[in-house]
Amino acid sequence: MDPSIEEENNEDLESHATTLLYLNSLKFTAQYNWVFDWLKQNNFHATRSVLEQEKSSREGRGGLTPEEQMSLLEEGSGDHANVLKSTHSIHNAAVVCTRFSPNPDSNLMVSSAIDRSIVIWDYVTGKSVTTLKSVQDSASISLDWNPVNAQLLTGSMDRSHAIYDLKDLDNIQLVQHFKDHQKFVVRVKWAPNGTLFATASYDHTVLLYSKSGDLYSLVKSFRFIGAIESIAFAKDSSFLIVAVRDDNYLHYIDIQTLK
Repeated sequence: MDPSIEEENNEDLESHATTLLYLNSLKFTAQYNWVFDWLKQNNFHATRSVLEQEKSSREGRGGLTPEEQMSLLEEGSGDHANVLKSTHSIHNAAVVCTRFSPNPDSNLMVSSAIDRSIVIWDYVTGKSVTTLKSVQDSASISLDWNPVNAQLLTGSMDRSHAIYDLKDLDNIQLVQHFKDHQKFVVRVKWAPNGTLFATASYDHTVLLYSKSGDLYSLVKSFRFIGAIESIAFAKDSSFLIVAVRDDNYLHYIDIQTLK
């Protein structure tokens, strides 16, 4: 092999190793998304000292260039719609779930992170509106916004799920806190009619709840042979569909007959 080619290949390997180590040191937080674009512009050739210098320079101007601060939207490819850049740091830990408000006139989103934080924020401005004080002892790994009222359903790693009233974001109220599962609550889902909801857990059960007055009560527990990975209601709220990992089936539950 030509010595010059071998030297160039070694430099490429060293450069890529440097890149991976550096990205790992940043823990891939959204605050440092600039690293990917900057490295691409430099053909992924950089030493750690150069990267650190660029990082310090950006931190001195708020982490973003003026052009980046002015533009939140990135043009699509022509096949896909425009996408929102990840330029806002809402959480201080890994984000595990996010949901848009079902209100078409609202710019609100809700997101949760492994540090137990649940933040409601404006996705247009990228600013936090309020942080919900969770009653759950672990991270909420599933969220769902009631499609007909201002209630938020959360499912947590502490085996519980909860409902919060978001009508007044300055005074969020806990509606109910349930402890009916034996393992992580991995999926929560409201029915389109807003009066039913279901929860799924790695304890192999799906629980169905119905509104009774101002509160919700357990209607029935359904047990499956494996872990439930997804749940969804039909558009008319007449069926609940359950996807089970271990049997490769979609299970349909009739809401009227509960079978």
